Amino acid sequence: MNNIQSQQTNSHQTAEQLISAGRYTESKEILTKLLIEDPSDHVATHILGLLAKKTNQWNLAIAFFTRAININEQYFASYLERGIVNRQLTNLSHSIADFSAALKITPLSFEALNNRGIALCQAGSAAQAIQDFNNAIALEPNCSQAYFNRGLAQKTFGHISAALVDYTRSIELDSKNYRALNNRAMLHRDLKNFDEAIQDLDKCLSVRPDFYEALWNKSLTLLLMGNHDLGWDLYESRWLTPEFKSKVRNFSAPLWLGENSLKNKTILIHSEQGLGDSLQFCRYINLFQNLRCTVLLEVEGPLVTIMRNLLPKENIYEKGTKLPEFDYHCPMMSLPLAFKTHGIAYLEKGPYLRPNASAVDHWSSILGKSKKPRVGLAWRGNPNHVKNDMRSIKLSELIPLLSTRFDWISLEIDPSEEEADLMHNCSFIINFGSDIGDFLSTSALCRNLNAVVSVDTSIAHLAGSIGTLVHLLLPYTPDFRWQHSGRTTHWYPNMVLHRQNQDKNWRPVIRNVNNALLTV
Repeated sequence: MNNIQSQQTNSHQTAEQLISAGRYTESKEILTKLLIEDPSDHVATHILGLLAKKTNQWNLAIAFFTRAININEQYFASYLERGIVNRQLTNLSHSIADFSAALKITPLSFEALNNRGIALCQAGSAAQAIQDFNNAIALEPNCSQAYFNRGLAQKTFGHISAALVDYTRSIELDSKNYRALNNRAMLHRDLKNFDEAIQDLDKCLSVRPDFYEALWNKSLTLLLMGNHDLGWDLYESRWLTPEFKSKVRNFSAPLWLGENSLKNKTILIHSEQGLGDSLQFCRYINLFQNLRCTVLLEVEGPLVTIMRNLLPKENIYEKGTKLPEFDYHCPMMSLPLAFKTHGIAYLEKGPYLRPNASAVDHWSSILGKSKKPRVGLAWRGNPNHVKNDMRSIKLSELIPLLSTRFDWISLEIDPSEEEADLMHNCSFIINFGSDIGDFLSTSALCRNLNAVVSVDTSIAHLAGSIGTLVHLLLPYTPDFRWQHSGRTTHWYPNMVLHRQNQDKNWRPVIRNVNNALLTV
């Protein structure tokens, strides 16, 4: 290396050190000078990309890395860094291509294999991701993060036992890997190893007390176990998690959680999660009758009319419309904590919502007479729910399992074209589609049915709230509100819970429902 090259290398090193020290302007001055002297200096160009990446100027970073690659097509570092930035921007196909190009140059690169594995996993190619992590671990067998990454891929691929082994190995190599502890806890919860799940979450929180996802996961696990006292207390931690931070309402009025007197005050109760959650927890509005206050309610459009069961029309606001002034506010799912009921429903003896009599008569005339019992059917949950694949059932798989001793009434308002065709060709399913209308209209239809069979979705809560017999289809690991075992629930006395076994097969569940319906 001649003297000029040596000086250039020293300048590169100095520029990188300045970036690490946060002295970005000085670093940029050195790099700019280098490129004025030698525009083909791909290393200086690459470091400018690192500077742009450090300051979150993602597109500028890509431009610099691309320029460095154009100068030197064999420059491994720029392919690697461009791949990382592309992944950050969720340009996953470009990211994977960049890491693949880097591996052609340096086939035994742990960094490129590990990063490509992450991108492949995010792109849904879990099997290929696992192979990359296998190769990365072979190169660095004592890297905790590589086992953690492979555990993520194994979980995505449905290899629960393998994921558990990987998270455990990750923790053995780094006892402070709080994310591995949290993820292993979730696997234990899904396997119904609740004590182990709580132990892992407590360890996670001892390492990182401000990791609020673990605190919220602990609340959900405790509620699933039936520990309502601590479970609802910790449930408030949801607002500190990334999932809920964007849902925080920045009202000037303070939050009410039961401590302050509401006498002669106005309080806004507002929905925060799914439609089913609002249908389940709106029952608490009746408890405000004893507090001598005015209650306002904000909910999604489809819920407005049915909520008039609980409050005057002028007190109910559709989400997104202008709200009047109020003294306090409370999110719907904070009401169990605020009223210190600890999740135990107080309206055990009867329904708390009801359809209009005229709407009930309207659906009765449409349905006419039938020689068979009529059973409502809902097979699809919220497609955006993180566990929708576990909770929903494909209609094509469900139809062959349904007993023809009943007339099945679809309660799905917007069936897909494929689902509509399946029902059209099935003599024992009636599809009303969008004619069903909003939740008030749907409740009137449900009142004309002998029972409702539903997956864990808003229809189950609607039918439960009006007193219709509900047979609820639950996955092996259900949502926290249904707890982990049992055939009944304190939320709805008119509901029967049908749970998957460990094999997670719906066939025996539907068979049990068919048998139970014979008694209606």
